[in-house]
Amino acid sequence: MGKPEVRYDDQSVRMGSVDFFADFGDGYINLGALNDAKLVVTRKIKKLKWSNREQAPRTRITEAKFSAKLFQIKFDVLSQIDGLGEVSKVAGTKQTDTFVLNAWEAAAGQVVILPHKNANDTNVTIKTVTYDKDGANTVWSANTHYSLVNINGDTGIVFKNAVDKKVEIVYEYTPNAVKKIVYKNIMKSQKLSRFKFVNTNEYGKNLTIEFPKGYQSGEALELNFLNDDDNEEGIGVDVEVTAFPLVDGTVLNIIDEQDPE
Repeated sequence: MGKPEVRYDDQSVRMGSVDFFADFGDGYINLGALNDAKLVVTRKIKKLKWSNREQAPRTRITEAKFSAKLFQIKFDVLSQIDGLGEVSKVAGTKQTDTFVLNAWEAAAGQVVILPHKNANDTNVTIKTVTYDKDGANTVWSANTHYSLVNINGDTGIVFKNAVDKKVEIVYEYTPNAVKKIVYKNIMKSQKLSRFKFVNTNEYGKNLTIEFPKGYQSGEALELNFLNDDDNEEGIGVDVEVTAFPLVDGTVLNIIDEQDPE
């Protein structure tokens, strides 16, 4: 990838493809790749003029803002960026599922993987296996009519004979725990963190823009759920980070490995 252009003015400076890093207090973590990334540095120019001569204008940076679209977002990480979501972990609870095999969908000795699995990768618990479901409704027994195998944590059922009539399998499983993020309409202090945005060219050289201190300044949480046939994968979320000045006035650092001069 060619080197992106960076200018100190009021214009949008597009960065191309960029990796997004954040430090919430324990060192930088990579939040993923960004699309449509751009840096906007806003400055204010003040011209000084006396009656007998004109002074050189004074310039100061008033704001540095980085915006992009982040894909494959982890919602618990997103809550750390804006400091709004309350994250908790909810243990998986036992579930019951019914799986139906139609006639001739399984040969004798063939492994049929059940759709759901236990979080600890052990075999699921078979409740009933009913042969000729809605017909004779014959109950089949483990080891006599079928056996179970475990393939990389998935439970497979192997029938002793070909399934020549419909078979219903009822089983129990305990899924993985889930993360729950709760957003509330209460006023909270914005979280300040360290951010950096790294563009890597085809030679492996980086152009890094770092906000020593910044905050998520976007006013809306906008999620873009993509269709299966889209070129980009995952859920896209618009992120906007604004630099917060340090005591010495620093708002951003640019570290350029791509310029050979």
